[in-house]
Amino acid sequence: MLMEKSIFYGLVVCTCLLLFFVYHFNAKYELHPVLTLGLLNATLGSISDLVAQAVDSYKSMEFQKKRDITLEKYGNSILLPAKTNKLDSYRTVRYAFYGLCLTPIQYHWFASLENVVQGENEFLCNLLRVAIDQLVFAPFGLGFFFLFMGITECKSTDKIKTFFKKNYYPTLKANYVLWPAAQFINFNFIPFVFQVVFVNAMAMVWTTYLSLKNSSSSLS
Repeated sequence: MLMEKSIFYGLVVCTCLLLFFVYHFNAKYELHPVLTLGLLNATLGSISDLVAQAVDSYKSMEFQKKRDITLEKYGNSILLPAKTNKLDSYRTVRYAFYGLCLTPIQYHWFASLENVVQGENEFLCNLLRVAIDQLVFAPFGLGFFFLFMGITECKSTDKIKTFFKKNYYPTLKANYVLWPAAQFINFNFIPFVFQVVFVNAMAMVWTTYLSLKNSSSSLS
């Protein structure tokens, strides 16, 4: 099997939850917009981390194969560290909670952009919204992610600072590869009610990347 069974079952459960939220989205959104988006975002965050853990699991199995070959060739005199590929459920919960906490900020941010940036030329207004979003919210959102993960992983202040110095700017550069184009599509073609949903769907790819980066940096 390409991944540990518990990771596979976690993906199945979260995918079923996602389908449930999508099916009931319109009815629930009218009653509780922020909560509905938050639960959807939490589910997507969980799936993103589980995908990242599945990738880690696959890498771990490849490492284990090489380890076994090395031990077989040179004998037990060489001791290589064994890696685990079991589900880290606490890590997945952290990503779900992160998605839940970020949703109200996202919701009010998009509402503010919609209300503040007004004009006759909608295309230029959307370009301005993309620029403001990427210059203001993107640096904040990335910092929020690193700080949130550092705190929930119970890292010391020094470790969080070191993590920031090592990873913040490279990750921000990676952000500008994906998100300007994604937000251009979002503001120009997606109705306001679905903008947070679209961002959350795109964020599955982004959060998977962040999860892998955060995991690899935590191990270093």
